[in-house]
Amino acid sequence: MKLYVKSIIAIGVISTVVLGGFFTWQKLTAPNEAQANMNEPPIDDLIKQTIVIDPITTNLKDGGIIKAKFELVSSTAKNAEELKKISFKINSIIIQYMNGLKKEDLTGAAGIEALENNLLKKLNDELGGSYIKHVYTTEKLIQ
Repeated sequence: MKLYVKSIIAIGVISTVVLGGFFTWQKLTAPNEAQANMNEPPIDDLIKQTIVIDPITTNLKDGGIIKAKFELVSSTAKNAEELKKISFKINSIIIQYMNGLKKEDLTGAAGIEALENNLLKKLNDELGGSYIKHVYTTEKLIQ
């Protein structure tokens, strides 16, 4: 009987230590909310880094028409000011890119995501750096 009680106590202690170690490990290795939010700039900085592009209307490759409006988030507020000065060049790059697309390239969430990612790459390539961190499509109408 003594052996049975000692075995139960040993199993209980080992289980408690293992569970305590597991939860401690989870707590220490999981990123906390403060660390997760460190990657995102404060909203005031984000507003200073955002460039609003006027609505652009252009033809598509298959004869359709697209009207789209974009907002670009630059890497810094200083870059945003510089990009605002050359908004005509940004408009030209966007128009040239969209002229090569078809209606089916722009349908659905996947089409918008592809458009945003491709514009981001195209704009950064043409401007010679990584001035733009993200492209958001705020309006889109295809006819």
